[in-house]
Order: sequence, then structure tokens, then C-alpha cells
Amino acid sequence: MSKDPFCCTSDQTVQEVAKTLCDQNIGSVPVVDDHQSKRLQGVVTDRNLCCTVIANGKEPRSAKVRDSMSTNPVTCKTQDSLDDCLRLMQQHKIRRAGSG
Repeated sequence: MSKDPFCCTSDQTVQEVAKTLCDQNIGSVPVVDDHQSKRLQGVVTDRNLCCTVIANGKEPRSAKVRDSMSTNPVTCKTQDSLDDCLRLMQQHKIRRAGSG
């Protein structure tokens, strides 16, 4: 878990976020309202970008994260046990945990 994870906003381009994924060697980025409040809106993964942009022939330089992100992310708290987190992942069919 990262205390200050890399994040993006929904109005950023897919290309900007894809570059962050590559540069930071991560597979997902939290999507926030803005970089000050960091209120979570959703999450965007490398798979989201591939399936919603690349596979559909959209232009990454103009496509926006809002059109690729997953909303209502499943979250856990720092006090949750590993078993609790694994149960949530299984229940919601989550293959891997967030960014960082």
C-alpha cells in the first residue's frame, strides 16, 4: 500500500496515463477529482486502456480517462486483515490489487 500513490484525473488523456504506468512500472492508477483533494472517483488499469481504447481503434492522445476508468472501486482499510482483503477481491472478481 502506498501512502501517496501516483494518481490521475478523469480529464487527462489516455496517453498521459499510459506513460505514467510505463514510467512508474505499475498496472493501475487511482482516478481522483483533483490532485489537491484526491477524492477517489475510480481506477484505471493498463487493461482498461487496452480494451477500451486500443482494441476499439480510439486515439490515445485525445481519449480521456473518464471513458476508460472503472468507477465505484472496491477498497479496504489499513486495519483490514489480509484475509479480509483477499475475500473482497474474490467476492468482486478482482484479479490484482491497486497501484504502487
